[in-house]
This record gives sequence, structure tokens and C-alpha cells, in this order.
Amino acid sequence: MADARPVIVGIAPAEGYSRPFDPATRSGTMLLELAGAPSYRELQKSFRMTNLSHYPLILPRASRSKKRLSAYRAELGELARAFRIDPNASYILAGFEVRRAFGSRILPEEGRANLEPFTWWRSRIGPMVAILPHPSGMNRFYNSIDNRRLASQFLRECAFRKVEY
Repeated sequence: MADARPVIVGIAPAEGYSRPFDPATRSGTMLLELAGAPSYRELQKSFRMTNLSHYPLILPRASRSKKRLSAYRAELGELARAFRIDPNASYILAGFEVRRAFGSRILPEEGRANLEPFTWWRSRIGPMVAILPHPSGMNRFYNSIDNRRLASQFLRECAFRKVEY
């Protein structure tokens, strides 16, 4: 029987960590909080978590050159092309950089260009896909309590299978 848990896909583990969304990191702590999970083990009961890369990648800061950002995005694209997508699974992409890395592979069948967070769509290659703004301390999206509530509601509905994919 296939694993029905949605797969949360991030970019890479934080430096010094090996698990995706390790609870000792800001992203892991935020994900636990949003999902209402008291522990990483509990979170794993509802979600599978993985990254495009198994080693830390350094995102170029705005002060760095566009050339570096372009190289970084090209590397993410290569990692996404190598990522095995199960057409029967559902994927939650943690951030728009992950969405960008997958390119047209995960775009909706109907070709909708504006992909809103927390909205499921069937991709061109089969699986259901949604975007979760990246749960890092750097993402200002979560500064708004209303946005935190939206993300929390989305994850909790996914965890309790209240969502019709």
C-alpha cells in the first residue's frame, strides 16, 4: 500500500543538520508550531519530509551578484530534475524557490500561471501539489498572525486528511 502522507519538500538541510526541517532549526521549529505537532516524531506521522539536496546549500544574499543567484537556481533545477516524483503522491513545496526549481514539471494541468499558497492543483505529470511559504525565520510572510493561521489551518487539514485533493 502506498504511503498517503503528503511529502513536504524543502531545499536542503540547515548547516550542521541532516534531517529535513530538523526541530533544532528555525524552519523545523516553525513547521512543528504551524502543524500543531508536539514533536518531530508526531510530525512524521502526518507528513513525509525531504529536501532536494542532502547537503546544505547557501542561498546567495541580495548583496551578492545576480550571477551567483543564477548559479544557485541552476543547481536547484538540476536537483529538482533528479528528484523522483511519484505521480500518486501529494507534494507540499516549502517555498517558491522549490516551486521554481521544479519548473514546468509541477505546473497545473490547466496551465494556471498564478499559483497561490495553500491551494492544491493537479500537476501536468500527475501528483497533487501545493505551496507552503517557506517556514524559515527569514520569511516575513509569517510576521502576520492571519498568515500564520492560514498556514496552520492548511497543514492541520492535510495532517487530518480533511482536504479533498
